[in-house]
Amino acid sequence: MRLIVGAIILLSFLQVQAKLPPQAQTYLSQIPGQKLTLPFVIETALKNSDQYRVVGLQFAQAKIEQEALESAEDFRFNSSANYMDNNSAKASQFQNARDKQWKWDVGFSKYWATGTKTLIKYQHDWNWAQLSSAFSNPSSPFSSGGFFLTNYKQSVGVLGLEQSLLKNSFGYSYRKKREAARKRGEAITLKTQHDLEQTTLNFVSLFYEAWLTQQQVASLSDQVARQTKLLRVMRRKAQKGAVEKPELIQVEALLASTRSNFEVVKAQLRQKWEALVYGLKLPMEFLPVDPMDIPTQIDDPVPLGLRVCGLKEPRKTAEILSLEKNLEALKADFSAVKNEAYPDLSLKANYTGNSIDTSGSTTFQQVLSGRDTNGNGLGPMWSVGLVLDWPLDNSKNRADRAQKFVEREQTVSQLQMAKDQLQASWKDLCRQLRVELENEKITSNVVREQKKRVKAENRRFSLGRISVSDLVQAEDDLGRWEFSNSQKSVQVRSLAWRVQALSGELFKKITPAVEAQLDAAEGVL
Repeated sequence: MRLIVGAIILLSFLQVQAKLPPQAQTYLSQIPGQKLTLPFVIETALKNSDQYRVVGLQFAQAKIEQEALESAEDFRFNSSANYMDNNSAKASQFQNARDKQWKWDVGFSKYWATGTKTLIKYQHDWNWAQLSSAFSNPSSPFSSGGFFLTNYKQSVGVLGLEQSLLKNSFGYSYRKKREAARKRGEAITLKTQHDLEQTTLNFVSLFYEAWLTQQQVASLSDQVARQTKLLRVMRRKAQKGAVEKPELIQVEALLASTRSNFEVVKAQLRQKWEALVYGLKLPMEFLPVDPMDIPTQIDDPVPLGLRVCGLKEPRKTAEILSLEKNLEALKADFSAVKNEAYPDLSLKANYTGNSIDTSGSTTFQQVLSGRDTNGNGLGPMWSVGLVLDWPLDNSKNRADRAQKFVEREQTVSQLQMAKDQLQASWKDLCRQLRVELENEKITSNVVREQKKRVKAENRRFSLGRISVSDLVQAEDDLGRWEFSNSQKSVQVRSLAWRVQALSGELFKKITPAVEAQLDAAEGVL
């Protein structure tokens, strides 16, 4: 008996495969169980779907603001070069007759999280001047014979420091902004996780709708077959005068109506199937395939859904966690803006050393000593001072504080609303799941009884004990109950998936794909 059943199943599978294009057959044979299942749909969508890609790219945005803010801490390289030759007419004999200068510098600067700016700079210049006769000194070591020239090289080294003391007190405001950017990035990541869950639920719904429509087409196909058979019987009886003409017309009208409905539902199935093919990026050979030739199998997420409903309370959803991170970010923003209401008081300090000589290498070596080989130069120079910038009205800061306060309070309310909604949705979904599960059991029992009824009514009709209306009514009832049972199956499973989404179980199933999206986001940055 088992061999016979196995042979029948194998034969059915081969018949289905024979109706598919070669590439579609190959693709289908690689699917576990050779059937289109929901796990396969989700896995394929995670890999291929543009919907997931669009949502997943939001992970890259999670670091954009933080990266932009922290760019202030990047090391900066500065350099310049300039050559000057001034041989213009002079308005006074006390001006140099001619000047030449070649000047270049290099430097590094950095802003630190402590609110400190540091600078290190090296400058080198070559100075040549033809002095006017009024100030010429042929005995000067920098003069050239009797041509009254000045020709020397100078190196300058600069160390600079600037420290904010009030507005960005030792980096307090900056660190708060950096914390806010990091929290917003975490909020975006969690919000993206929530969006990925919703995208997954959309594909779950799409597959269930396609499966349900497939069941409806199969049910209507059975009805058409039964009513066609009934019509043949009625016509034979009509030829013998065993039935009245109105009864025959009734069956013909019923068959025409069922066929019309059958074609409408087939078109709906075609539309849903094409949406799946395009959404999952399946081979285009699947497009012309009759969706009824594609074997499908519905999953059973109900046990996990019921187990999750057994928890005392739901876990925080990604949406709630995202709102919490946004609230933390807004609190940090408010602290930063509040601190920025203070005047901008900064401490500035510089240390400069120079060396002058006819040799560039000598000046470089002696740049910090402040004296050249000829004893000229005034030695190192240092300076320290305070700079105050105090906007007296400070209207912009007041507006910024008010804006951050409003956003913070709005987020507090949104967070509480989301928590309340979670509790209500959790209880409602679990209650619906249990109720609809019982309803599914009831409709399954009714379908079994209706099948027995149709079988019995067919026997009674063949014996002439009931009218054609009674038989048609029995078959219509069976079709309606079969479709109702399929609807209940989909409804129960959809509720179970939504429960999993609220509990975080759904996200666990798509975590590997999410991690891949995160890696891709890292690659973008």
